[in-house]
Amino acid sequence: MSKTPVSPLKSVPLQPSALRFWHRGQILNHGNVPPDRTLLDLLREDLRLSATKEGCAAGDCGACTVVVAEPVNGQLHYRAVNSCIKPAHAIDGMALWTAADLSQANGELHPVQLSMVACHGSQCGFCTPGFVMSLFALYQRTLAQGESVDSHTAHQEQRGIYGAIVIEPRQATNLKTDHDQAIVLSDWTNEDPNEVQRTLQRGSDWYALRKGAAQSLFGAWQAGHLGEYLDREKALVPPMDFGDVAYDAFLMNGQRRLQLPGRPGETIRVRLINAGAATYFYLDAATGPLRIIAADGQDVKALETKRLLIGPAECYDILVTIPRAGTWELRATAQDGSGAVSAWLGAGETHAAVGPPKPNPYGMSDYLMSILDQLDPEPGVQSFDRPLSPYASLRAAQPQAVPASAREVTLKLSGDMVRYVWSFDGISAEEAGPIKVRRDETIRVKLVNNTMMHHPIHFHGHFFRLVTPEEDDPSTAPLKHTVDVPPMSTRLIEFTANEGDGDWLLHCHLLYHHVSGMMRVIRVTGPAGEEPPHEPMLHEKESRFAWGEATLTSAFHQASATLRQGNHDVTLDWLQGARAGDGHEGLLAYRHYVSQRWTWFAGYRVDTMMGGDKGLVAGATYRLPYFIDVTFSQQSGGESRLALAKSLQLSDRLSLHLSLQHGRHTGTAGGAMLNCTLTKETSLSLGYSSEFGTGGGLTLRF
Repeated sequence: MSKTPVSPLKSVPLQPSALRFWHRGQILNHGNVPPDRTLLDLLREDLRLSATKEGCAAGDCGACTVVVAEPVNGQLHYRAVNSCIKPAHAIDGMALWTAADLSQANGELHPVQLSMVACHGSQCGFCTPGFVMSLFALYQRTLAQGESVDSHTAHQEQRGIYGAIVIEPRQATNLKTDHDQAIVLSDWTNEDPNEVQRTLQRGSDWYALRKGAAQSLFGAWQAGHLGEYLDREKALVPPMDFGDVAYDAFLMNGQRRLQLPGRPGETIRVRLINAGAATYFYLDAATGPLRIIAADGQDVKALETKRLLIGPAECYDILVTIPRAGTWELRATAQDGSGAVSAWLGAGETHAAVGPPKPNPYGMSDYLMSILDQLDPEPGVQSFDRPLSPYASLRAAQPQAVPASAREVTLKLSGDMVRYVWSFDGISAEEAGPIKVRRDETIRVKLVNNTMMHHPIHFHGHFFRLVTPEEDDPSTAPLKHTVDVPPMSTRLIEFTANEGDGDWLLHCHLLYHHVSGMMRVIRVTGPAGEEPPHEPMLHEKESRFAWGEATLTSAFHQASATLRQGNHDVTLDWLQGARAGDGHEGLLAYRHYVSQRWTWFAGYRVDTMMGGDKGLVAGATYRLPYFIDVTFSQQSGGESRLALAKSLQLSDRLSLHLSLQHGRHTGTAGGAMLNCTLTKETSLSLGYSSEFGTGGGLTLRF
């Protein structure tokens, strides 16, 4: 038997070595620094620099953040790093700053620290130094105009962990305005975001029902789209969705109504930042067309548009002039039409903005046709009531260098609304591993959206060129950090890996898609492919969820429970008669989700009804057109079964589940369950079972 080869490095003990770096105006030399010594331990234990804190010790919380800089193309490139996971030797030859290094010798605070004080941004003594150092890195890199910062830890963004950062460019612009106002758009739910994620994972239609967007046979017939509804079911296409969550409020700077400063005739530079967890917004102004002057913090040639679609994480700067008289509305309407929030300018008679028409939940074909018409417009085409992002008309204010060549990578945006699993290429970031890019290499990423939802794709730490095929002047392609990819369409982005070696996250900025797996790590290596000195940070999210359901009727009782992690389910199903001696059947199974059509399972079944037995069982489920599930199973002892199941959404609240099965020993059995949804957790139920008869009762979900 052959032995697994052992790397020769395993047999060579790693020796301490010298380390040199710049700190506080001098070059520090440290001898005999062990290779496994972290930068945090070096700072706190060896240098006694206690301003840098240890929090999670896993590179997640940011309390240990410091800033390092190294020469890139003749200029210092600054970046924030987590010192608790950074090997000390990784900063050899670099410059280093900690939170104690920013203020002047006379005690004068750095502009970043002054801003934290003025805006009441300080929190505890562990978090605040990390915030300050991250802001210091951004300040030194002089990111132009407006940026947003939000947490990517679990569901913290949905809990309100976000904000706006405005960093002025070193060179003042010629643009003069009377006021500068950041407006942070957000969405708010009174539910625990973890419960929201769990509700989505179980395939509940509750949020669509709350918003009045649930699709049904009766609703399709009323809307005159019954044929289209049935065609969609036949093709196994889930209902089109403009938003997964039913929100309790939409906010501007944390308020339901915002009054902007200014007097009649004055001009305001409004910096719009969408910090919504899962909401696209349409912007409309009663004052007239929106004049866009910057996108994602980068200046663009002035562009006027009647209505602006802004996706999560996107930023736009617009100019608004306050009219001579009256109060004028700047309205942000949720793309799904479920609500809006407004800012107001001036005083006097109210002038309301006109928002977009509410989307037709059954108008999938019309909306897809609208998308195609906008992506490939005909000459003289009219404006659209529900426009896409204005990328085709955006041009950078200053031309940028265009790389001579680029390596192309294709990422397919995929998802399953039934299981609520989202990803790139149908696999998780952990399964795919990082996409490796060499330093200063240019990559063109082709984003192909095969789903029926918009996806805002956001790239950490970089700006990319938004490439338009057959564009006249590629050098004026806009630079962005977030791009909306509409349903059934493609976007091209291009970036050069020159922001530092390490791991950079590319992900969908719809929070609940991100958490369910729609992300990929871009790993920037050295020029010759040298790996960064740490394992890839793949940003795995907690993906284990559990739920259950029990129906109690006067004729029979049935229950089910599911524990899900990714494509793996453990399920328990139970059915028993309400009268003594009726018998029962239960199945405990492991199920592996292979694709939208195939699932296989194995487990143990107990059946005490006529012809039933107990024993091991294995089988598979295949999804037919019209979402009809056919299941074949084989049980030890010779029992084989073929079953059919179909759920029908009759109206917004009425659903009907039908089942039919035939077993070699158990014969033919059928059932039906009519449910009327009352709340998220309860339904009235009327059921029929060929074994137990008809009974009414209640369904409880937990």
